[in-house]
Amino acid sequence: MTGHTRPVHAVAFGQAAGHPVAITGSGDRTVRVWDLDTGEQRSVMTGHTRPVHAVAFGQAAGHPVAITGSQDRTVRMWDLDTGSERSVITSHTSPVTAVAFGQVVGHPVAITGSQDRTVRVWDLDTETEVDRLNLPASVTALALAPPTQLLVAYGQELMLLEPPQKPWSHL
Repeated sequence: MTGHTRPVHAVAFGQAAGHPVAITGSGDRTVRVWDLDTGEQRSVMTGHTRPVHAVAFGQAAGHPVAITGSQDRTVRMWDLDTGSERSVITSHTSPVTAVAFGQVVGHPVAITGSQDRTVRVWDLDTETEVDRLNLPASVTALALAPPTQLLVAYGQELMLLEPPQKPWSHL
């Protein structure tokens, strides 16, 4: 599968329109969706102004979505059925280096990590930040372990976060 004009920095696996797909983020500032049954490129999504370094797949409002993070300090949500941008989050103050998708009390959430030394949790239904963790070093990777355990890599450290005792009140 070829199409990117700069190195691919991130990849995620998902399902869209009944087909397995790969979602890729690249130094060419694009997000691309590939049909894994045919090897064909399904869509090219543009909007990031710097390289894309993080990609995650999920479902929001009944649609398959990609969550992407970029050096441009934005997090974007893309509708994989239409290839269109659904929303842009601009709260990080440094490049976004990691993203993950999850569910909290049945609500879709994006979890983002950045060189601004924060991990943020976003309610994708309302597109609002519902939690933030400040760390002593830049976030380099995130992994969500169902149901809601989160692994965060920052600096030379790895932290396992347990779910909060009480779910966020508005979720």
